[in-house]
Amino acid sequence: MILNFAPADPANDPREVDELLSLIDILVVNEPEAEAIGCHVLAGSGMPADMARRIGCDLVLTRGASGVDLYGPDGSFLHQSAQPVEVVDTTGAGDTFVGALAAALDKGDGVARAASCACTWSGAQPAPDHHLQPDL
Repeated sequence: MILNFAPADPANDPREVDELLSLIDILVVNEPEAEAIGCHVLAGSGMPADMARRIGCDLVLTRGASGVDLYGPDGSFLHQSAQPVEVVDTTGAGDTFVGALAAALDKGDGVARAASCACTWSGAQPAPDHHLQPDL
């Protein structure tokens, strides 16, 4: 099971957070979310490598233009750079990344390959111009 813990809030009930984290295989968080969850699982440490070991799952840390870091429960680490793009709007970027990650995993890719593939997907796409009227 993949959990995109967004938005993470340090005010969440620690027992509920721990119970939820015990059910997952892959945790996807950004840096502020990692810090918030770290308050629960490591009594204040938001260090992703420690979190992955403590939870017993793969942890994918999204870092925007810096790409993603993948931490394994065995202490393994992999960095995947992001594709250089002109950022117009970050709306939907995280959701797109998690969707692409899930699709690659469903296809049979391992977590490292899936994260690498997910880094190549574009986030939000321009909305259609709703002011245009169809020819009737």
